[in-house]
Amino acid sequence: AVVAEEVRALAQRSATAAKETAAKIEDSIAKSEHGATVSSKVAASLGVIVEKARQVDDIVGEIANASREQNQGIGQINAAVGQMDKVTQANAGNAEETAAAAEELSAQSVALKESVEQLSRLVGGKGATASHATALAAIRPAIAPARPAPKAPSAASKPARAPEPVAAGASHDDFFK
Repeated sequence: AVVAEEVRALAQRSATAAKETAAKIEDSIAKSEHGATVSSKVAASLGVIVEKARQVDDIVGEIANASREQNQGIGQINAAVGQMDKVTQANAGNAEETAAAAEELSAQSVALKESVEQLSRLVGGKGATASHATALAAIRPAIAPARPAPKAPSAASKPARAPEPVAAGASHDDFFK
């Protein structure tokens, strides 16, 4: 009777343990199914993250290309500004040269006017009252006689000599030498 009682208690404990094990197995299966569902959701979320990361990578690549193009554009702008600076400096230099040439021409015109006045006095005498234009018209044939058309230069020909300027205070005879 004691052994039977022990066998019955052992059977009840075994039945209880089997029920608990079956409940734990069912609970584990439910948790596994839930874990599988969560894992599939995580996998889907990771897929979305990977896709977003690729999109971000594409956007970063586009930004890098745009930055490169912008850098090239800035380089071209810098080159253009440099060229404009060179042109501006060249223009400034040309303006200075032009101003210097204008001053030189002005000085030469004053000297030429004085020479014409001296020539006018020499040709017309000290008390001449003719205007400069009249004096020039009167002496032009003597200064620049008509010349024949120039011939093609040959190897043996010498270049023509330019007339020498008349010094200030020169006499009429000095001019026609």
